[in-house]
Amino acid sequence: MNLYDKQKILKLRSQGLSYAKIAEATGIPKGTVKWFLTKNATERDEPKCKNCGKPLKITPGKKAKQFCCDQCRWEWWHKHRNLYKPKKTMTCNFCGKVFSYFGKNRKYCCRACYLRGRYGSQ
Repeated sequence: MNLYDKQKILKLRSQGLSYAKIAEATGIPKGTVKWFLTKNATERDEPKCKNCGKPLKITPGKKAKQFCCDQCRWEWWHKHRNLYKPKKTMTCNFCGKVFSYFGKNRKYCCRACYLRGRYGSQ
């Protein structure tokens, strides 16, 4: 990798391109691009809050933060709800209502239906 390639990689990264896009544009393997950018990290590459853009504190040995505070995390997730749609649709075994849910398999639409279906009418 010559000086021209290095400058081009830094320029493309400053434009916000991903490792894969940079690799495609320069013809350099994605792993090499990632290695180069990791070794040549600059102040501009420091992690920032996804919501407000404030710099984040890095704690070695811990998972990287994405948000500076709970308020920013809450705001960002509520603005981007449409990115994460319910995975499955099911019919409640007790009342027959159709409901959507995330995660593991569910049989009931709510806690009340679960209790009635499992333990009888109460």
